[in-house]
Amino acid sequence: MRWLQHPQLLRYAIRFDGMSAGVLMAGLLGLNQPLAEFFGLPSGFLWYVGLGLIPWVSWLVWLSFRPTIKRGAAWFVVAVNALWLAQSVWLIVGPSFDPTVWGYGFLIAQAILVLLITETEIIALRRKLVNA
Repeated sequence: MRWLQHPQLLRYAIRFDGMSAGVLMAGLLGLNQPLAEFFGLPSGFLWYVGLGLIPWVSWLVWLSFRPTIKRGAAWFVVAVNALWLAQSVWLIVGPSFDPTVWGYGFLIAQAILVLLITETEIIALRRKLVNA
């Protein structure tokens, strides 16, 4: 696990966070109706989630290319990811929607990905691998 000690780990984790959120955003906006039917989630819900990801993705990518990443900004990324994770769990166990089996799989898979990315960002922050 040598990669966890890379001096640019935080930058790469935030960049990957932005790219993966960008793929999700593009899918939710571009394939909205087919995904809604396949996952058993409301089309409008998926559309607005995709729309809401536009500024988030833009900011993450911008942040990942900054000469330095401020600790406060990085902890903000962690906090938003934690909120995303909590909302994903609520969608899985809460009474709001009735996803298909594929919908549950999608929600679980993206929640696991967000958890892994967030954990990587936390590891990088704790090791003080932010470029100074």
